[in-house]
Amino acid sequence: MAPERSMTYLYGDSTPSQLTSNFLEFLRDAVDFAVVLLQADGRINKGQIRAATLRREADAEMQRLDAFTQVVRGTIESTDAGDPESATAHFATRLVSVVADTHRSAAHGIRSRLAEQIASIEADEALARDGCVKALEVLLLPHDPPDASSITRVTLSEDGTKYQARLAGRASFGLEWTIDLAIPDSNLWAQPVAVGRLAPQLEISAPQLTGWISKEVKVKPLRIEKHLVTELVDSGPAAQLKIRAELGSPLGFDFEIEQDAKVVRVTRVGPADDPTVGRYDLAPTDVSAVLELATKLRAASDEFPRRALASATSGGTDLRAQASFADVVERLIGMMAPITREISDRSLTPTELIMRKPLGNDRREEFFLSKQTLRDKYAPLDELYRTFFEPLGLDPSEARTATPPPTHPALTSSAPASVPPPPVSAPPPSPAPAASPVAASVPPASPPPATAPAATAGSPRTVPPPLPPPGAVPPPPLGMPKPGPLPPARPPPRREVEAAPPASPPASFPPPLPGPSAAPPPPLPTSEEISSSEIAVVVDEVSAEIEVDEDDARATNPHDGLEPSAAPPPAEAPAPSVAPPAVSPSVPPSGKQTELVTSLKAAIGLTRQGRFQDAYRQFAALFADFGFSTYTPDEQRQALRLMLIPKMKPPPSDVVLDAHRAAVFRLKNLTEAHNDAGDYELLGIAYLALEDAEAARVAFTTGLSIERARDPGSALVGALMKRVSEI
Repeated sequence: MAPERSMTYLYGDSTPSQLTSNFLEFLRDAVDFAVVLLQADGRINKGQIRAATLRREADAEMQRLDAFTQVVRGTIESTDAGDPESATAHFATRLVSVVADTHRSAAHGIRSRLAEQIASIEADEALARDGCVKALEVLLLPHDPPDASSITRVTLSEDGTKYQARLAGRASFGLEWTIDLAIPDSNLWAQPVAVGRLAPQLEISAPQLTGWISKEVKVKPLRIEKHLVTELVDSGPAAQLKIRAELGSPLGFDFEIEQDAKVVRVTRVGPADDPTVGRYDLAPTDVSAVLELATKLRAASDEFPRRALASATSGGTDLRAQASFADVVERLIGMMAPITREISDRSLTPTELIMRKPLGNDRREEFFLSKQTLRDKYAPLDELYRTFFEPLGLDPSEARTATPPPTHPALTSSAPASVPPPPVSAPPPSPAPAASPVAASVPPASPPPATAPAATAGSPRTVPPPLPPPGAVPPPPLGMPKPGPLPPARPPPRREVEAAPPASPPASFPPPLPGPSAAPPPPLPTSEEISSSEIAVVVDEVSAEIEVDEDDARATNPHDGLEPSAAPPPAEAPAPSVAPPAVSPSVPPSGKQTELVTSLKAAIGLTRQGRFQDAYRQFAALFADFGFSTYTPDEQRQALRLMLIPKMKPPPSDVVLDAHRAAVFRLKNLTEAHNDAGDYELLGIAYLALEDAEAARVAFTTGLSIERARDPGSALVGALMKRVSEI
């Protein structure tokens, strides 16, 4: 079942799109697939924590059993039993033997019970992983991702009795797959195909040996109607066709075909010592004949239904063996979000996503998908997992036209990101006064006003420019683990701003952070342009004020000895919700670094004012945002330390717990990627804040084992031992 090659769909407002398939059908199934992966991710994480707890408990039980056995045996052996041949001595000997046998039996029981429990956990994990592969099969059998490319390969079996067909696909967000195709009995490929079945008496010019005595190579007509088609490789824009004189024969022709350009390149194949083998040019009449033959073969292969998923990888790793299925979901939603927002913005109903398909004769068919239907699919997930779907813009509370939605690379327009202001001579659209530049850069009190008029059914909409031709902008390689960075978390509104702002903004005041529906930020700087030391210097103004115990030295800012690059705001003055970044005079921070520092300063400023709810909402939004994973590991640790080891402890609340859950998610990614003892310490601190003592103990003991292997005498070993003893 092949996708439509030329059909172009319309948006809900009947403006043309560049989508050649019904994206709404793919979106519905893709959300189901993402939910299955996130549920599996949760099951696997819980199972791994449970397995670690069971192993620790079994080790402790074995230690108690060994100690108890040693005490009992020592008591028997140290007690006077009299003469070695006495009844008491024989009794003592039997007791020692019974104790040893009982110890072996009890130890075997502990190990057997642990093995059964671990096997049950591993079986449940295997089921979860198999379910993810099955969910991907359900997604890919009906349709491909909108940015996918695929290759269909049809090969004649070695015995020459049947063809085998397989489709290989790849998408720009790191997914690759192969699907077995079925060949219906009524299809042309159901039995070996001779060229004469499609083109009777077909002749092409070909190099041939001539002459009885003096052999020479000349290009002469050659009939190929009896040649067998042994292989077809169809990638859409191009195809490769192989035909052989007979089954198992090395003699034949290999054709490279560009259908749209009407170009055919041919190579005659045969034994290495055959002077007629090699590439040569076809006559123009032969080109048209080969193109017609290839068209018929490709049309027949397009009818193959997809049978089963044969293999799948994400980021170069087998899908079943992924360390984190959440990463797969993050990349998938990163691909779908700009397309979904574009469809939403061009749908005439705010609660639905609408597309249309032209049918001809002034008729078109409409497709719609309720946003509530999609929200219901991921509603059963934990809150942290539900945040993965926020970039899709399905929340009804989002303003549809407050700012232009981020655009998919395939839909990028050269138009400016914001709506230009009306001319001076035009009457104002409303009696509300125009916002000054500073007012535009300071987040207003909730909710922020829209910067563009709300869309209505009759509002004019801009039509995006056409997509570049295929191949003009090649998709990123499949080995890349992440798509481009998404906008960072939006800071909380500044409620203190009541007076009219000044006429012009201060030179040092930073621009506002883009919200969820803002245009994408500039690309993240490369590793040559940014280093973890730069962000450490910039954040030092905030982190240097964090006071912790000596045992927390590992979890504090390693740059405490540096001079702060800018003095903190005075305590009596209200701290702005978005503070200007402190810039090192020698190494200016990048735009991406400034966004992180600004967000962290905003959160710390709110804690100084005692506004813990707003501060921890800021932390939760920062850690849950997809863009957080684009920072370096050291930058992520800096940000996590500032919340987990605060100078002012926040009162317990659901908001504080949500922020710590988001921190746990990020720290688990760091521990899996780097296996660093300090990361495990921070993870244990986060679990303690969530009152999960068992998980905290596992994190601390894991970090302790890692650090002991690295440096048994380090200060971190002592700090982790103290933390374990205090649980």
